[in-house]
Amino acid sequence: MNNLKVHPEKAFIVIFLALFLVWSIGMSCVSAQTATEVFPAVVYLQGHSGPQRLTIAEREGDLWVKYNGEDHPEPVMSRMSGSGFITQADDRLYLVTAEHVARGVGQDTEVILRGPNDTPLLYRLSDLVLSKPPKWIYHEIADVAVVALAPPPDFHAAIKAVNIAQIADSLVAPDIELYLTTIGFPLSLGLTGMFSPIVKTSHSASGIFRHKRFDNNKETDFYILEDPSVAGFSGALVVKLPSVRVGAMRSSQGTFECVGLVHGTFNDPTGGKFAAIVPGAYIRETILLAAQQSKPAQE
Repeated sequence: MNNLKVHPEKAFIVIFLALFLVWSIGMSCVSAQTATEVFPAVVYLQGHSGPQRLTIAEREGDLWVKYNGEDHPEPVMSRMSGSGFITQADDRLYLVTAEHVARGVGQDTEVILRGPNDTPLLYRLSDLVLSKPPKWIYHEIADVAVVALAPPPDFHAAIKAVNIAQIADSLVAPDIELYLTTIGFPLSLGLTGMFSPIVKTSHSASGIFRHKRFDNNKETDFYILEDPSVAGFSGALVVKLPSVRVGAMRSSQGTFECVGLVHGTFNDPTGGKFAAIVPGAYIRETILLAAQQSKPAQE
């Protein structure tokens, strides 16, 4: 019988490569050429945000209803929803959305992403996050919210993340000649039966400018798209795809890049509307802040 010789250094290399392979499969990132290849990074968020509000005779209050046959009134709950996406920084996953969406969906948030064969896959946010209750990190002035994740293995298998290196790092608006693609769930469409995010293509219509946010009146930086946003698109990522079809031809646009996040719509009484976009640089800043705060304390 031959003696079995073990080489510790070779065993270490084999183990390291095996672990790296498992890690790389579980932490695969978007390498998108088309909008559909971004779908595994896109999520829909929904939850209750408390009683509906209404104004009567210039006084605002919560809406409660007393139904026939009932002794006590009940609040009419407002259901908040929005779009978001998964990103990766170092070796951790993060969920990104608009701050007003994160604050609106509340603690019972449900997260829906693409499952096998394009079926909707539902998780409770509380089952995905690193800290319980979810610890959202907000940008100082921009409408961005990020939460660190520690999801189960089946979640890793279902998604691909937008790497932080694929997010714009300069506070500039995309060139107005580029085609920009918004991917999300306006009006909660694309979730019944099959998972099908809605895609909207437009152009930047401005440079960076200052304007007050619609949710809290903080002044911050935006750029706008030619077309308006739609309810439910809030928190959706805006990307520059490497190439787009223009008529019968395909036009090159460089590398894939996340260039912004939908805040909402600027409009006026005449009917003019533009989608307001948070620049990608503020998304990156918020992810880095969340990554810093999610690191374990040094002993």
